[in-house]
Amino acid sequence: MNMKALFHIHTRYSPDALLSPAKALKYAQDNGFDVLAVTDHDTLAGAREAEKLNKSSRLSIITGAEYSTEKGHIIGLFLKDDILPGNSVDVISAIKSQGGLVVLPHPVRLKEVDDELMRHVDIVEGHNCRVDSAGNRFAMELARAYDKPVLLGNDAHFAGELKLGAVEFHNRYDDPRKTILKAQRTLHVKSSSHHYKQISGFIHSYRQYGLYIAFMREFMEKITKFLPKPTGSGK
Repeated sequence: MNMKALFHIHTRYSPDALLSPAKALKYAQDNGFDVLAVTDHDTLAGAREAEKLNKSSRLSIITGAEYSTEKGHIIGLFLKDDILPGNSVDVISAIKSQGGLVVLPHPVRLKEVDDELMRHVDIVEGHNCRVDSAGNRFAMELARAYDKPVLLGNDAHFAGELKLGAVEFHNRYDDPRKTILKAQRTLHVKSSSHHYKQISGFIHSYRQYGLYIAFMREFMEKITKFLPKPTGSGK
């Protein structure tokens, strides 16, 4: 039995995102997804809200977060408790201690990739919908070099980015962790729009310096509806 999943989803609990947990949940339910992995920056708050709102017997929420470390971002999936960002060794250790999976997102952005780090990584994000083709090739080559399974990460910060990709697992196990690690899969990908990344940076700057105000959320959400549609496709 196949399993259709969305990974690397940010919500308004991330400082550079506007997507609400409710809207992400509705998209996943309306489009027949079985799994939604919410991974906000340095917090489980978005995933926990999605869990509370989820009334679907089909859809499962993976509780996770994308943590900031000295080497770059590291995603933890299947987490129970929040983790302090900071040292990569400590973050990975905390993820593992909770029985979680360590995912390496957009590895091309890491400050360094070494054998010690890769030894503890469970999964590489082989395709990120906000990364260019060269960066995604690097990610796939890294995964092959270290014999790691791959995922597609939408890296969605806005509703429009939920449509940019998905992962379809062609067999599933009772333990969803085993499915993600072992099952055969297809990455259904499209290229992202650079406009979304630019808007994320704008929002983050406003929030960082205390200039973000309530009406901006609604204003920016409306703007994204008029952005050019993403182009390109691949498999």
